[in-house]
Amino acid sequence: MNSTTFKEELDCIFWYRKDKIKNVLEIGTTPDYKTIGEYEIYFNNADIYSIDNFKGERCFGNQKYFQMNPFCPESIEKIGKIKFDFIIADCSQWKSVEDQMFIAKNYHNLLEDNAVLIIKNIQNIDDCKKIISFSLRYYHFEIKELDCMFIILYKCIDRDGYNFTLEDP
Repeated sequence: MNSTTFKEELDCIFWYRKDKIKNVLEIGTTPDYKTIGEYEIYFNNADIYSIDNFKGERCFGNQKYFQMNPFCPESIEKIGKIKFDFIIADCSQWKSVEDQMFIAKNYHNLLEDNAVLIIKNIQNIDDCKKIISFSLRYYHFEIKELDCMFIILYKCIDRDGYNFTLEDP
């Protein structure tokens, strides 16, 4: 993947199935809802959800907003009936690698098979290594760096059989 923008990175991951994505979750919503709007446009057939402590009153488009602590297991349980094809965690608001590890571990069960979790805006390569070593039993991964450092975690169906490829188009 030789992408130069985050949208191009999404194109590399979802090129054959972006119109089939049903549910997208953003963890850590910015007050201007800019990224939510971008995901709603990109995944035009998906329901877009976000979870954050932010007490905003307006939402972008048809976004469904959970005003909850994203680092609370009870919050995750409340949205646990929904399975997501794509979860993105924008960690620019969180400086703790432990928070990023929490996301990798606790949001795993909210992902569909062959789903993708991206943890974005990681501080440094050492934090990437900590998240990856912690996440190896759950995901296959890639580390990328465009305008920020991020990890793409793939939840694959056949993890025990060491088949780390997503289903073919």
